[in-house]
Amino acid sequence: MKDHRLIAIMFTDIVGYTALMGKDEKKAQAMIRKNREIQLSLIRKYNGRFIKEMGDGTMASFSAVSNAVYCAIEIQKVCKAEEIPLRIGIHQGEVLIENKDLLGDGVNIAARIEQAAEKGCIYISESVYNNIKNKAEIKVFFLEEKTLKNVEAPVKLYKVSIEESSLPELDRSLNKISGSSIKIGLSILIAAIVILLSVLYVYRKSGGDPIEDIERSIAVLPFDNESADESNIYFVNGMTEDIRNNLAKIGDLRVISKTSVEKYRNTTMSVKEIADELDVSFLLEGTVLKEGNKVKIHAQLINPEQDDHIWSETYIKDLLDVFIVQSEIAQSIADNLHAIITPEALRIIETIPSSNITAYDIFLRARDLHNQYWLDITNSEAFEEAILLYHRALEFDSTFAKAYTGLALAFLDKHRYLNYLEEDYLDSLLHLSDLALSYDSLLDEAYYVKGRYYGSQEDGFNESLKNYNKALDINPNYVEVYRRKGTIAAWVYEDYIEAIKNDRMAIKLDHSILLPNTLRDMSDLYLDIGFFDEAKKSVTQAFYIDNDSVLYFTKLAWIHMGAGEFREGFNEAYTGYQLDSMNGFNLITLLMISSSLNDIEHGYYFSMKLLDFFNIRNLTTPNDFHRFGYFFWQKGYNEKAEYYFNEQVKYCEESIRLGRSYAKMYGAHYDLACILAFKGENDRALQLLGEINDNKGFFNSWYITQFENEPFFEALRDDERYRKILGDMKAKYHKERKRVQQWLAQEGQV
Repeated sequence: MKDHRLIAIMFTDIVGYTALMGKDEKKAQAMIRKNREIQLSLIRKYNGRFIKEMGDGTMASFSAVSNAVYCAIEIQKVCKAEEIPLRIGIHQGEVLIENKDLLGDGVNIAARIEQAAEKGCIYISESVYNNIKNKAEIKVFFLEEKTLKNVEAPVKLYKVSIEESSLPELDRSLNKISGSSIKIGLSILIAAIVILLSVLYVYRKSGGDPIEDIERSIAVLPFDNESADESNIYFVNGMTEDIRNNLAKIGDLRVISKTSVEKYRNTTMSVKEIADELDVSFLLEGTVLKEGNKVKIHAQLINPEQDDHIWSETYIKDLLDVFIVQSEIAQSIADNLHAIITPEALRIIETIPSSNITAYDIFLRARDLHNQYWLDITNSEAFEEAILLYHRALEFDSTFAKAYTGLALAFLDKHRYLNYLEEDYLDSLLHLSDLALSYDSLLDEAYYVKGRYYGSQEDGFNESLKNYNKALDINPNYVEVYRRKGTIAAWVYEDYIEAIKNDRMAIKLDHSILLPNTLRDMSDLYLDIGFFDEAKKSVTQAFYIDNDSVLYFTKLAWIHMGAGEFREGFNEAYTGYQLDSMNGFNLITLLMISSSLNDIEHGYYFSMKLLDFFNIRNLTTPNDFHRFGYFFWQKGYNEKAEYYFNEQVKYCEESIRLGRSYAKMYGAHYDLACILAFKGENDRALQLLGEINDNKGFFNSWYITQFENEPFFEALRDDERYRKILGDMKAKYHKERKRVQQWLAQEGQV
């Protein structure tokens, strides 16, 4: 909706913020948070409207010019006390109000006046001066007539004397209330309180539960497409996802992940059944109708226990106003659930992601295609089109932060699935996420991308964790961050208590098709630390959800491996093989157990099966090539064995050179040591194994049993250096296991 108005526009900016960021990022971020808190409060106090935040600067509007100046004076006084070096510019002019944003020459002039102002000062234009010159409490001095950049005519600048100006008593009218009015008001208030308490008493006696007594957990179900055009589903999905994303920023709410609700798109289940399955107290459902430049969005918040809505609203808006609707829905839900929205969360929810609706529409198409690729990674056509559309969205709006992170996540997928040993795509992650943050400093997804980037770099895990924590500060419901933090805690910092805590949070937030994977991740944690019964419970829970029999038996095989029960493990894995003879993970498991058992016939057989699997799917994963080489050698196929040994060596050395995760977790070092030991280069092999021992503070259960039974290390068994390494591994394992056991006992779990 477009509207022309004559209003006062105020711009502010922190002087020297960029330099401070370079010196002390933590202090700079604390300063910007404090500045935002001060301004949000005072702008509301003087009946202004906070428009947006631009890096370390802000923009606000006021209907009354004097209120803009009063507000600026108080902001400067508070900021000086807080040692925030602020400059402010104010201009009154005609602006175009479009999609809650302000456009036009009036905005440009206000911005240029602010840029001309000195630190700690307020500069105003002549139009502002003419409105306040008769206000005795505001002292103003003429400065100069100045030509401002991109402003056609020179502008007369005035400076407000902060020290000599005083503020109005905004609540002065309260003094005029008579004593009798106060008595009447108090009587009414007391009566109202009595009635309210009586109602609550009856309500509680009748077995009802007020909102305060119910966990504020919510799932946003897929909104229905009411448009005759079925192709509009990308837009409907986009509305649903962005409404959920806004709710996720509210720390007082537990918001179920987007993937958790997809299976309920065309369900016949009751709202009570859905809520029970998702373990939430409330559901949000709705419809979207998009026709031309108009959109109709209906949303309703449901209490499943009563099978009734506790809030509903229908919005009929111009397409440009969809962001306003998304924000209002989130705020209305928070209000109805008595959830607290912090000023920072409110600022995020009210931020307009793009001022260009065409760019936003293209972005929604890109994100929808990208999501399709996630559901089916063989859908490369949708993936490549998504990348093109992210680029296209940025052509329409080069400041669109979410489009940068969308593109970054696409490059991450390209690296993971298509070009693992290429450096280009990962390098793009940092560049794109930093670009996104330059336009939106509170974009959780950008910090997640940075976390993924640093997690792929040598010695980058501290920085990775720092960025993940920033993402959670902004979005406490970011399920994928909890998963990543759990992995880093276990595999990098070897802190299994922290890992289990993060996986628990992921399980609590995620009831999607990914939940069984998270449960299996939890099973792996228990397996690593030697709690085999707990590991079986988690993997069985996962099996009950997705009924993946092959994966169930394969995971049971690994649990037996951790306990040193290789024959039992082989039998479990072989049961999975009989169900599906071309399951890659199952074939790798059978190859590993055959290796630990030094079972040449089965090892050779499953090497051939695994190679067939790779060839059929056109895959190249050399992680297990040394095991192929071992079994081919034992069967007398020496030339073939040498080929796979050499390929494994090249892959290990290149992964170490590039600092890939395979090397960071010391898998490349271990596999390289296997080949060296097999070829009689014992000193080099033991040197690599020593490096692993020196750099890892913990070794999990199956790693130790595999190490003890590794056929490649047969010639090392009697070497004192090998025995010392094995002894160190076991000591580290038992130390962490004891620590976790004590914590689990406190939690009442074991």
